[in-house]
Amino acid sequence: MLKELQGVHQNNSKIKIMYDPLHCGAATSQHHSGVASSCGIVIRDNCPFQRESWAKIPKETKILVRDKLSCVYDLEDISPEVMVYLEETLATRYKQWKNNFHKHFK
Repeated sequence: MLKELQGVHQNNSKIKIMYDPLHCGAATSQHHSGVASSCGIVIRDNCPFQRESWAKIPKETKILVRDKLSCVYDLEDISPEVMVYLEETLATRYKQWKNNFHKHFK
């Protein structure tokens, strides 16, 4: 996320999430990697570990996560498909984060 944040400061504009409807995801693998990495960092720093899944996270926390992502990504006036893609990425990263802890402490 630091790399993306530096780009935002240099260009003085937020990154637009490019969506490819044919593949139902980010336009390029590099773009997806940046979005997924940023989502993982924000989740690690702001989400409670005690919840079973992303669906059980309180709405206030989800809003906080989106606000943190909006520092780097342009989330204003995004299409519903991009919002679904972002929600799926957040859910996947939360699940992966919990799974990594489970493996480590098992």
